[in-house]
Amino acid sequence: MKSLFPLIIASALTFATPSVFSQDAAKFQQASITVTNSDSLTIVHASGTTEVKTNPQRVVLFDFGTYDSLLQLGLNERVVALPGANVPDYLKQHVPANMADAGGMKTPDVALITSLKPDLIIITGRQGASYDALSAIAPTLNLSINGKDYLSSLKGNLEVLGQIFGATDAVGKEWEKLLVQVKQSQTQIERAGIRSLALMHNNGKLLPAHQAIIFDVLKAKKLAFPAAEKGTENKRKAVTPAEIAQLSPGAIFIIDRSAAIGAEKMDLKAFEEDQNIKSTPASQHKRIAYLTPDLWYLSGGGLQSLALQIQAITHVLGEK
Repeated sequence: MKSLFPLIIASALTFATPSVFSQDAAKFQQASITVTNSDSLTIVHASGTTEVKTNPQRVVLFDFGTYDSLLQLGLNERVVALPGANVPDYLKQHVPANMADAGGMKTPDVALITSLKPDLIIITGRQGASYDALSAIAPTLNLSINGKDYLSSLKGNLEVLGQIFGATDAVGKEWEKLLVQVKQSQTQIERAGIRSLALMHNNGKLLPAHQAIIFDVLKAKKLAFPAAEKGTENKRKAVTPAEIAQLSPGAIFIIDRSAAIGAEKMDLKAFEEDQNIKSTPASQHKRIAYLTPDLWYLSGGGLQSLALQIQAITHVLGEK
C-alpha cells in the first residue's frame, strides 16, 4: 500500500461532497409540499417543482438515506432499484437479491430505469445533472440535505416522505425518537468538552472538513486551521501531521472518500504512527476515529444512518 505520508500541500482540490448534501448550500431549496390534492402532491425541491402521486408502489432511489428511512418505516419493499455497486455495508443485508441496479451514483442507467416503469424517482445533488432525463421517465424529487441546517432539512425531507407514503404519524414518532438520541448525545459531548478535528482523506491527502453532524447536530467543539488568505477561502488545502499537531486536537475524525468510492484507502497505520500525531491528546487518549467510509460519504440523511452516525461520534466524544 502506498504510504499516506509525507502529505503534500495541494490547493484547489476539488471533489464531490458527501452524497446526501446539496452541492450548493447557498442556493439550497428545501423540499416542501405546496399543494395537496386528494391523490397527489405538488412538491418544490432542490431541482424544481414536481407533482407526485401519493402512495407510490414502484420507487427508484439514488439516496441511501431515504432507503434507510423507508426501511425504518416498513416501506422499503416499494423500492425497485438502487445503485447496486454502492450500497453501504449497513444496508446490504436489507437489500433483496432481486433489487434492480439503477446505475452509478453519477451515471444513472436511464434505459434500465425506464424499463422498470417507476412512479417515483428520488435523487440527491450528485445526480442533479441527470434530473431532466430522469424526470422524463417519472416524477423525480431531489431530497438533498442542507448541510448548514441539517436537522431542519432532514425533518423537512421526512415530512415529505410521510405525506407521499401516507406515513405521517410513523414519521413523527421516529423523528421524536431520533431527537431524544440527539439531545442525549449533545449533553454527553458538551460535558466531556473535547476539542475535535474532522478530516477528509482523498487520494493520499487529508483536508479539513466541516462535518455537520459532528459540529452542528451534536455541537462538538470544533478546531480550525488558520483562516485562508483573502480570495482563497473556497480552495481546499491538504494539511500535514505537523499542522494537525499544532492544533492539539482531543479527537480526530477521518472520513475516507477514497475508500468509499473504491479507490486506495488511507494508510491509517502510517498516520497513527507519525510522531507529530502521536504527540496529540487524540492519539494519547485513543480518540482517532476512522469513520465508516460508505456510511459517512455515500449515505446519511436518513433515520437509520443518522442514528448510526450519532452513535459513532458519541462513542468517541461522550462523557465516560
